[in-house]
Amino acid sequence: MRKLEVKEQFQNYNFIDYMQNTTNKATKQKLVAMHHLKEGRSIQESAYIAKLHRSTVTRCANNILSGHADNVLLQFNDVHKAQNRTSEKRLHSFILKHKHEFTELTIADVQLLMLNFCGILFDIDTVRYLITIFNLKEYVK
Repeated sequence: MRKLEVKEQFQNYNFIDYMQNTTNKATKQKLVAMHHLKEGRSIQESAYIAKLHRSTVTRCANNILSGHADNVLLQFNDVHKAQNRTSEKRLHSFILKHKHEFTELTIADVQLLMLNFCGILFDIDTVRYLITIFNLKEYVK
């Protein structure tokens, strides 16, 4: 069985915390598999433990290793409900505080601010989604 070589960026995530804050069963299964990969198990073993197909585990791991962790962590629009209210207020105030640094605030600028805010480089579609749920459309051109 081939073991996936996890890089340092993979080790930065606490998948158990993410799993406890999500309500979506499919996302929980993927996070369980990612946790077991992080612990050094093979893709096949992780898939078996999480009751997933090995291609699903491989796809999720590749998303994280290629810098697209939001595809796994925020999948199925499952933004952590418990953290959502406080994060929304903090992110909203963070963007308002730093919007003066830009002549016109664009989606790419919000993507950069979100990278500075939480340390994850979200893809453009996720940034658009987060702009919508955080009610930031009025500030973004």
